[in-house]
Amino acid sequence: MAKASEASLGDLHGAIAEGLTEVIENGVTLGIGEDGKPIKATASPAFFAAGIAFLKNNNITADPGTNDKLKNLQDKLQNKRQDSKNRLNASDLKTLEELGERELRDMGLPLQ
Repeated sequence: MAKASEASLGDLHGAIAEGLTEVIENGVTLGIGEDGKPIKATASPAFFAAGIAFLKNNNITADPGTNDKLKNLQDKLQNKRQDSKNRLNASDLKTLEELGERELRDMGLPLQ
């Protein structure tokens, strides 16, 4: 069986970078709802893992400094990570609730 050419693997690398960018921006369409609108979902982790494993196994790399599409993808991922860091989780909300209740009790106000 013949191996894929470096050009073919390079093309695949570009297609995966474009596909990942598309999915991160727009999700994937699962079908059409009864209202005629697309049903969207984010890509599963398996989608990303398969693409990354294929590229790694074939020693395909890219430099965000020289690849605008990869740089764009990297920036979007960093923004998503930053956005998630700025969100309160359930534990944070519980702590805030407890602090608020304590403040109300200290002020002599009834809790509902």
